[in-house]
Amino acid sequence: MLKDVDGFNYIDNSSYHVDAYGTHIYVSPSSAGEGVAATLHQDIWALGRDKPLWVTEWGFTDPTKFPNARGESASQGLAQMFDAFDDLSHRVVIGPLFFYAYNTGMVDAHGRASGLVDAAGNFVPATAVLSARAARTQ
Repeated sequence: MLKDVDGFNYIDNSSYHVDAYGTHIYVSPSSAGEGVAATLHQDIWALGRDKPLWVTEWGFTDPTKFPNARGESASQGLAQMFDAFDDLSHRVVIGPLFFYAYNTGMVDAHGRASGLVDAAGNFVPATAVLSARAARTQ
């Protein structure tokens, strides 16, 4: 839509050029990998493959729903999300992934603490998945 707003191209014009698109991906704990794939496929369909997709926020719609109906932990859900990002990166350029809720200052829709640090200031088990990913990508 931004390519033609009242005859003006907000994506590519003489003043600036958009070089990537940002997207926010929040998926259900019941289908973490599938949710990432579905959302990125929608973005690719709408935006095309000519510019990288930066995932400027990502996480779960309600992290308190772990373990999910399949008995999977938040760590397993994060791993599934990374697998989906990796798989799709073979077909479209995916830029940085910015995880959104890091500390206990964040709360979910029900007012419960959400993030990677518990109320006592300790890392939750899911941080091991993010640490392993960071070590692999450096």
